[in-house]
Amino acid sequence: MRFFDTNYRLLSLIPLTQRFSYKTLASKLLITLVPALVLLLAVTGYFTYSISADFIAVALKRNIQVQNLGQAHALEAFLEDAKQDLLYAAQSHADNISLRDYLLRINRVGGHQYPFMAFISLTGDHHSFVVQHDDRIVELPARRINDISPDPMEFYEHAKELQNGSVWISPLERAQLPFPYDRNANNRLSIHIWQMVTPVMEGGSLSGFLVLAFDAKAIRDILTLYNSTASPLWAYARSSEIRFSYVFTTDGWVLFQSDDEGQQDPELSTYKLRAECDGTMGMPALDSAFRPASNCQRFWKMVSEVQKGKQGVIPYPEDVPGATFHKEHSTAFAPVYFKPSLDSPPVIWNGIAFEDRSRLTMAAGYKHVDVMFLITLAASMLAVIVIFFLSRYATRPIFKLTKAVQNIQASGKLEPIRISRAGYETTSLQDAINKMLLTMRKQMEEIHIRDMRIKSENLREPIEFDESYQALMSSSALNPLPEIQGLGPRMDTLRAEILKAAKVDVDVLIVGETGTGKQLTAEAIHNHSSRRGKPLISINCGELDENLLMDTLFGHVKGAFTEAKGDRKGAFLEAHDGTLFLDEIQVASPRVQQALLRAIAMRKVKPLGSDKEHEVDVRVIAATNIDLRHLIEAKLFREDLYFRLKVITVHTPPLREHRENLLFLAMHFLHEAERITGKDNLTLSKGALERMKSYNWPGNIRELRNCITRAAVMTEGQVIQVEELLLDPDAPNDMRAPTSSDDSGYIFKQHQDDTPYEVHPAPGREASVSSVEDASSAPAERVRLLPDTHEMLNPRQQKAWPRIQQMGSVTRSEYEELLDSQISARTANYDLQDMVSKGLLFKKGRGPSTRYIVVKDTRTGA
Repeated sequence: MRFFDTNYRLLSLIPLTQRFSYKTLASKLLITLVPALVLLLAVTGYFTYSISADFIAVALKRNIQVQNLGQAHALEAFLEDAKQDLLYAAQSHADNISLRDYLLRINRVGGHQYPFMAFISLTGDHHSFVVQHDDRIVELPARRINDISPDPMEFYEHAKELQNGSVWISPLERAQLPFPYDRNANNRLSIHIWQMVTPVMEGGSLSGFLVLAFDAKAIRDILTLYNSTASPLWAYARSSEIRFSYVFTTDGWVLFQSDDEGQQDPELSTYKLRAECDGTMGMPALDSAFRPASNCQRFWKMVSEVQKGKQGVIPYPEDVPGATFHKEHSTAFAPVYFKPSLDSPPVIWNGIAFEDRSRLTMAAGYKHVDVMFLITLAASMLAVIVIFFLSRYATRPIFKLTKAVQNIQASGKLEPIRISRAGYETTSLQDAINKMLLTMRKQMEEIHIRDMRIKSENLREPIEFDESYQALMSSSALNPLPEIQGLGPRMDTLRAEILKAAKVDVDVLIVGETGTGKQLTAEAIHNHSSRRGKPLISINCGELDENLLMDTLFGHVKGAFTEAKGDRKGAFLEAHDGTLFLDEIQVASPRVQQALLRAIAMRKVKPLGSDKEHEVDVRVIAATNIDLRHLIEAKLFREDLYFRLKVITVHTPPLREHRENLLFLAMHFLHEAERITGKDNLTLSKGALERMKSYNWPGNIRELRNCITRAAVMTEGQVIQVEELLLDPDAPNDMRAPTSSDDSGYIFKQHQDDTPYEVHPAPGREASVSSVEDASSAPAERVRLLPDTHEMLNPRQQKAWPRIQQMGSVTRSEYEELLDSQISARTANYDLQDMVSKGLLFKKGRGPSTRYIVVKDTRTGA
């Protein structure tokens, strides 16, 4: 117990910063990051809420402003319709019958239902008065005009000043109208109305005026419609907060408000607005009208703006007593215009306001707090988990590096250490250890390079022919078909097929890849058939277009077309009694195929422009490098022509299927090249032979022959080396040399850029220096150990090589300029390909855009 007390006192004496440094990485991260994260989220939540609340408020204001303007537009449209109806009625007779018929027509087309329409005559007692209520229209006699309140004659002063086509609207009034019916002749209607008045002119003078009234409830119903689910502006389901509209005059009287949806013809009221403000209740024309007191500044500011013809939104002030609950709502207002005539400017009739007591901002705030709490909780938990695994991840490379050093000590193998995804500190320590290992391995690599030079020199030695090869060469002299050179079972089968085809006089189809000797096979069949000594005409169908091929095959007579200056026999007639060889028959067009089918079947041809058919005795030998059955399936080759040609089929094998014949053919072509070049005793090096055996020869025998001939021309000695073969650098991957190895424990892998070999450690052996480099760091760069370049280059290359190293890459034309254009393009190509084969350059691109890029030497970094 005394021990723990002593340790506690000692720990308490340690400064706080030192105690913090003693903690693990996970503890340090938890102490610092979690509180900072919580604080950051709290500050972020506060500012995001402030910004979002502002934008929600702006959105609400814009929404109620659009709603209010829509209602104002609807009221203006109503007034305009009533004005148009009044003006149309003023154009016809104004007796009771005409007025009654006019109201009926308006009702039938779905127009507004007006309480009454009257014509007041100034020239006598010819008044007309029609009252409408509940789909009934009553015509009143002129003598009952005195029963109408207010007296229509009061409008005379306004009507006499109106121009023809102008309309005046009265203030809101409470009207008493006679509406007799069978049971009650003294029945009267009491309604709140506005009346429109327009003059009626006869003979250029005022004869009276026409009056049209519309009910205040009709205006109220428009407001109610726009606040219901049937509103033309209804776009989404709204919350249950209070929303209502009301109409007010320019002198501050609130006339009525919109009612709740579903009520059946309620009375006009203003109770919703009165709940917020004090003021005067009732006006002579409307008992429910309300005029707020002067301390209701928000309302009177709205009235003042409408008097100026302005519209806008006034937010509810926060300092109004009792307004805390609804402090987020706003009121939109706008003037309602009426245009008295076509040429007069619009006047302000009344104002309209829309009040929205939405609590969306408050609800969004509560939701924001809930979400931020959950986010903070989740982020804190996630931070703890991330810190736990991050600390383990951060320390893992250090433990890996420690274990790797321990493994080197235990195994004794000086292999470089590679720890992926290590931090900067761990990587720096790893690099320092690897540099020490590389220094220790350098001497071992130099020994290996000397061994490789010995092997390379051995591969440059000429091949040695054993007794079995000499016996095969002797047996080739007994070849019954000197046109077909080669040994082995595949070549024996080919010669047997040729001899069988030569014995019978039928058509032959030769199938084989490009360069397998289809032309030689056709010549051998002809030369050993009964038609030898007769013409052998060869046509390559792939070299000619359709018209030229038709002319070449069947000929033409003079004048058959513009350029036909004379007769042309055509290949079929030229090959009469002999053989016609059609190479690349698969490219023949459908028209050519049709003509060939008829010619082969009938053994008759008709030259172009001739009316005479010529019989021909021709043996047809066709050749193709693809399977014609695939073209038949694709509807590109006629099946009947295929079976006409395929009487006997001869298959020429690709070179990769009889590799045992490779050395024999190479030496055969080398002897032919000796006669062409005038050189003697040419032979192949061991390395060249190994390179040829490992190559798959996509061009087959033709490619082999061209390769040997080119090497014989370019070589400066009698032994053709591997770098002088210049095989196709763009051959597919499956045409490349497989990996080979020797007993030194190292793999010699041929590159796709024609460089002969790259050194890699065989499994279980020590890695070369090049294996220490991270290949992923430079995907377009070749990294290789190179021998001394001075011993490998000819004088031209030695002169240009330093400059090429400085440039990093070179083209053929740039290489010529480095040598002052003293060499030909052919010599420049040879020098560059030679440096590629020696591993100094690698080739990138094709054609004129080809660049030769310098290979990096891992010993010098150059």
